[in-house]
Amino acid sequence: MALILPTAATPVDGQHLLPSACALSAGKAENIDRTQAEALATVQALMAARLTLMTQVAQTKWNTGAPIEDPAREQQLLDDIRLRAAQANLSPDWVVHFFRLQVEAGKEIQYMLFAQWDSEERGKFDHPVDLRADIRPRLDQMTPKLIGALSVAWPAIVSGKVHLKSCSPRALISGAGCVTPLSLVPLMDGSARADQRRTVTPIP
Repeated sequence: MALILPTAATPVDGQHLLPSACALSAGKAENIDRTQAEALATVQALMAARLTLMTQVAQTKWNTGAPIEDPAREQQLLDDIRLRAAQANLSPDWVVHFFRLQVEAGKEIQYMLFAQWDSEERGKFDHPVDLRADIRPRLDQMTPKLIGALSVAWPAIVSGKVHLKSCSPRALISGAGCVTPLSLVPLMDGSARADQRRTVTPIP
């Protein structure tokens, strides 16, 4: 039985984004309540909003010649996420896994754009958004919102029966409001369920 999530606009980053349709497959629909379903819709909307910003990130790096890879920034982000996950009573290892793949999905988009612009012999973009002053603060604001939504949706995620629609990076860049397959891996690869089994202590 499939529970279709509502497609009402979800407020994200000061805007209202319309997430693409999501479906949760469960043996019994009552196993996933409406609160969890709405939280998953918020997770997807935030993921899409985060990935949509990668075009602006790529444009800024293209103009400045900065590398796509930024290991120091990534480690700082993941260290902060580990602390926030523990405070939210979520598995720090799984949440770091989730965000690491959000970062990788973002870089996938940037590399694709760089390859396109290189083949087009593209010059610099006019008036790019400032990475440090504008884009990174917006990304940082999404982090606690994502962790909060993941916390509410956790029972549904652990169930291993979450199925969210995805699209290609190209479609996302075109404004499809969806998420890429790589970014969805942590929600659908069974890692949350496996992590739950590792962290639960059996009662003697």
